[in-house]
Amino acid sequence: MVYYPSTGVQGGINDQASSNYIDVGTMRIQWGSESITIDTAVTITLPGAFANTAYAVTTSVDDSWTTSTRVSEVMKVENKTTTTFDLDRDNDVTGTVICDWIAVGVKP
Repeated sequence: MVYYPSTGVQGGINDQASSNYIDVGTMRIQWGSESITIDTAVTITLPGAFANTAYAVTTSVDDSWTTSTRVSEVMKVENKTTTTFDLDRDNDVTGTVICDWIAVGVKP
């Protein structure tokens, strides 16, 4: 662990990769994958909490499951809390959507 006296912040890396997150300094990076089969929002529980809801989530959809031209519009991130967020797939898509996600924000 590194201490930065000018800011009073401890830094370093807290590797929790087996739990799907890692802390680097004051930042937390989390990741996961979800198979979604319904056309309503699905709540994703984060592996670890964030300090606040000002974190970013990005998604990547495995398009091997469909020939839909709407793949880029499949997932919306909604209703973020410090421990959960919702993924909402497009209603025009059928079948199972496999969505990988990464979230980056401030650790508590």
